[in-house]
Amino acid sequence: MANYNSSLYASQAAALTDYSQAPNLKDAGGNVHILHVQVDLPSTLNAVDELRLGYLPPTAKVIPALCRVQPSATPTNAISLNVGTAAAADAFAKAIPISATSLAGVAFDSTNNALTQAVNPVKVTGNTPVIAKATANVTVGTGKALTFFIAYTLG
Repeated sequence: MANYNSSLYASQAAALTDYSQAPNLKDAGGNVHILHVQVDLPSTLNAVDELRLGYLPPTAKVIPALCRVQPSATPTNAISLNVGTAAAADAFAKAIPISATSLAGVAFDSTNNALTQAVNPVKVTGNTPVIAKATANVTVGTGKALTFFIAYTLG
């Protein structure tokens, strides 16, 4: 049997006998924060419309594998959403499908670019607004909302 250690594991193991070898919090991933917001949707969502979710603090590193969106009710037609920033519209999620089958929530890394998103958390600079946009015009219906959970660390 072979053992394959991550760099974090190796640092933690070394710290068991010499605490000066302990990894710092940034090496271990840091504390996870959640930007938790709900946005009421218009009856028709156009591809040019922005759902402005909130601001991330400077040095935030979004972890798409831990992020999700949950609809309050089934939209009239399926919605495909990109989530990111003004500079990179799909930096956190690309073409997330919101439909009748997604009432329990949809993970940001559930689409075709899941591997890239899960392996490469996205670091932002400055106070960065998080924006979601539909990939095409769609009739949503009235009284619908989306709840977003954006997970990030600092540093």
